Amino acid sequence: MEISDRQKLILSSMRVLTLLFGFKNKSSFNMSFDRIILFDFYMKYPVTMFGDSKRYENYDFEELYSYYHSQPDRDSYYQILTYLRSKELVHREIKKGAYLYLISEKGKEVIKNFENEYAIELIVSS
Repeated sequence: MEISDRQKLILSSMRVLTLLFGFKNKSSFNMSFDRIILFDFYMKYPVTMFGDSKRYENYDFEELYSYYHSQPDRDSYYQILTYLRSKELVHREIKKGAYLYLISEKGKEVIKNFENEYAIELIVSS
């Protein structure tokens, strides 16, 4: 079953929001646009990055043959971050001439209310 573009946006937004939640107390990791792309790769393809195949029953095609790390879809990340900012779950600030993305209090509350298995696994991964 094919998932819609809206579903992909929501799943990706959930992953990025969880990632920002995981790094909320790590002041040495400024979450710039490029760092979000890099760390999201780890969350999107945990088997490839961590070799943790015991936790994952099935490998998917994208996981095994991903060129995502070398040619990320930057436009989709702009869309994800714009979506999260429009919902006031994320805000950005400028530090040292670069935009940094931070989870808002509203975003933290959303994460704390995640109750499905996928979301809990994301929180562990982040």
